[in-house]
Amino acid sequence: MSKKSLMLLNGSPRKKGTSYRFAETLKKVAEEDGNAATILHIIDYYDGRESLDDLKKAIRKCDVIGLIAPLYADTLPSTVIWFMERLALELGKDIKGKGFFSVMQCGYPEIIFCKPAIETSSFFAEETEMNWLGGVAYGLGSLIDGTPIPELGRKGKKIAFALKLLLQDISQGNRISHRVQDLLVSRIPKLVYRPMAMYIN
Repeated sequence: MSKKSLMLLNGSPRKKGTSYRFAETLKKVAEEDGNAATILHIIDYYDGRESLDDLKKAIRKCDVIGLIAPLYADTLPSTVIWFMERLALELGKDIKGKGFFSVMQCGYPEIIFCKPAIETSSFFAEETEMNWLGGVAYGLGSLIDGTPIPELGRKGKKIAFALKLLLQDISQGNRISHRVQDLLVSRIPKLVYRPMAMYIN
């Protein structure tokens, strides 16, 4: 299993939100397996606090780029779409051939709502000639609400294990396996589904 250098992009405007906590966990399990990982916040590039010139240098050093983002209005946040456009137009040569995957999280119990955002990620990889490694989704991310994953008890351990398997697939040069997605599915009993949906709304 070859060691990788990962760039993890937090696609949420919230720097300590649920998407960041997923990226934080990915970084932790990556480093535990001897990989290198860095978390960058897309909002910093959108707001001009960070420059694409510095990003270019970081991209050259990484093997795999991961997008970890929330679902906004059934698609990627506008800041993420802006960032993808900038990458394609200004850094296309630098990201060509890099591995790319996405982890989406949404407030809905059903992860099917994340499918368009994952398909957008796949299309971006295809258009920029990156190596699409797959995408997974997590529902009920709003209930985590920025809580560190280790503090979630059994649920947190399950998420961390799923992300560990995700990184193992990537390190072996494989697409993300279906088992990773199966572990990330929240199974809600029908009896509590409606009250939970009302609470979330």
